[in-house]
Amino acid sequence: MGARIGLLGGTITATLEGQKVLLGGDILLDVMGIDVANPAIYALFQDKLSKLDPDGEVSITILRAGATVQLSKKLSALIDSK
Repeated sequence: MGARIGLLGGTITATLEGQKVLLGGDILLDVMGIDVANPAIYALFQDKLSKLDPDGEVSITILRAGATVQLSKKLSALIDSK
């Protein structure tokens, strides 16, 4: 779903404490106005999502290359039809 809304993943492979990880890419700041640092983000997001009709917008705020960027898509475009 991340790629559908426009998120870019990491491209630099590194090894941290024996585990391979990808570095770089977008850093998620908020989802539909909910700060990702909020411990209840999952429940709050599920609540907002359940009240959204298919033509409603899902929005996220990210940090990309040092700039804050807002991405959004209609819910219907994000739902996997498979």
